Amino acid sequence: MSPGEWKNGGAGRRCAYGFHASPFGTAIAIASGRGLAGLAFADPGDEQAALADMQRRWPRASYVEDRDGTAALAQRIFDTRLWRADQPLRVVLIGTDFEVRVGRRC
Repeated sequence: MSPGEWKNGGAGRRCAYGFHASPFGTAIAIASGRGLAGLAFADPGDEQAALADMQRRWPRASYVEDRDGTAALAQRIFDTRLWRADQPLRVVLIGTDFEVRVGRRC
């Protein structure tokens, strides 16, 4: 999300979410039209609490469950066979912006 979208709580932004298996347990991937907007992890049975936590970050956005729509993002994050040094995964953290590059420390 842009800084303005972040500041206004995601107003007008549609976010898709899906729960996916990961090496760290169940992951929830949230995507906006700009790509991955959020990633969190949940213990078994706590998936809805993880979703609610993410929704609090952008309370004015609309959310729709779309596991199929977020599957490619989750696969790109967790399947090391898809990691490519020439195609870094762009990661935006609250208050910062950097790229994750395979084989390189941030």
